[in-house]
Amino acid sequence: MLFNHKIKFPTVTTRFFIEQCKRLKTSLQHSFLPDADCYLCMNNVLSAQNAAMIICADCHQRLALLNNTCPVCSLPLTGYSQGCCGQCLKNAPPYSRTVSAFYYKPPVSDFITSLKFNHQYQLLPVLCHYLYSAVCNQYKNDQLPSQLIPVPLHPKRLTQRGFNQAQLITKQLSSLSGIKMNSHVV
Repeated sequence: MLFNHKIKFPTVTTRFFIEQCKRLKTSLQHSFLPDADCYLCMNNVLSAQNAAMIICADCHQRLALLNNTCPVCSLPLTGYSQGCCGQCLKNAPPYSRTVSAFYYKPPVSDFITSLKFNHQYQLLPVLCHYLYSAVCNQYKNDQLPSQLIPVPLHPKRLTQRGFNQAQLITKQLSSLSGIKMNSHVV
């Protein structure tokens, strides 16, 4: 016999295997099937027309979309205020604009947590779609930025997580918008 050594395969826990199967099922479901379940309510309501969006119209209505916010810091403006908030007028930050699509509260905070810690990559298209809409809304009277720069992740965190969620989002947003991604600036 030429080989007299044992091959050791990595141990895969049952829980990990089940999670991977669920992710694969969801990913395949939203990628290939004409009808799919909404990610939030799990009702089979999505059609082939909007299968790229993984949430139904009813759940879309429950999302905490930002509106009437300061264009600089993205904090909500009070009443019918237009333009910058008082804080940004008083002490202008070193940046000129912040674009956010949502308030950070459920279900959006759950989406982001699932993306970051559970590798739920199928959430990227829906999050980036809303972010792209927010960018278009913020820049409707101005020229779009010349480049998108993802925030770097600490090497230790990158090793733990296995990916930089900011880079994934920036790459998807770059693809949607046509704005060049530059990950070598910072």
